[in-house]
Amino acid sequence: MRHTGAFARFIGVLAGNPYLLRRFIGRSFSARHAEFFLGWLWPLVSTGVQFVLYWVIFAKVIGIKLARTPDVSFGFFLMVGLVPYLAFSDGVTRAASLFRANRSLIQRVSFPVEVFLVGDLLATVGYHGLAFLVVAGICVAAGFVSLGMLGWLVLGLVVLLIWLGGLGICVSVFGAFIPDVTEILNLALLLLFYGAPIVYPLDMIHSHWLRLAIGLNPMTIVTQLFRAGLLGLTAPSIQAILTCVAGGLVIFAAGVLVLEKVRLRLADVL
Repeated sequence: MRHTGAFARFIGVLAGNPYLLRRFIGRSFSARHAEFFLGWLWPLVSTGVQFVLYWVIFAKVIGIKLARTPDVSFGFFLMVGLVPYLAFSDGVTRAASLFRANRSLIQRVSFPVEVFLVGDLLATVGYHGLAFLVVAGICVAAGFVSLGMLGWLVLGLVVLLIWLGGLGICVSVFGAFIPDVTEILNLALLLLFYGAPIVYPLDMIHSHWLRLAIGLNPMTIVTQLFRAGLLGLTAPSIQAILTCVAGGLVIFAAGVLVLEKVRLRLADVL
């Protein structure tokens, strides 16, 4: 019963404070480019430049080709895999230090921390969504995207949001109590990055146990879904997707419960 009350409170707080949530989303998004002349155009510019560099270096200079899909250059393969990982990495990294970075606000003003946390996570998704639009537009222009593939892309976004929300909540709470969480998280994200087929195709892994470990990485499923939706590559199995979603929901539920348990102590420990 107490667990159900925690979830009801979490959803109720978000649903009951739409104006406050929008304010925090706008505040977090604006803070990223407040001091720059180009403002929110920087994600578009940097992503476009990176895409051109990857395409020139890997496809034209080095000439790397994918064995099973030679029509897809390695530059496209790499960039589509990087976009969801960068959003995920940035979101959970910011969440780990979010409460400590805003301790004065939390200590002096009484407001629902759920709105503060979710607002920052959604702002991160929106910020990296600009880069995603650039990559998606290039894939459309290159003729890789079809309407029948977009379902995989939508599913990939859903899985990404579930894991980003779940881990974001968890690390934000632990980061408020343990300053070392940020450093631990950096190592964990490094393992997630190289433990997913982002910079290499999964076909290169021949060890059964290593492929199994890579398959348990949520970023593996997210990366495969994004590539299925934008490049037409093979999507993961339904069983793998359901397992990944179930794991993300468990993490999300754990984060909500932990946040509910320590809510009243946050102002004292910061």
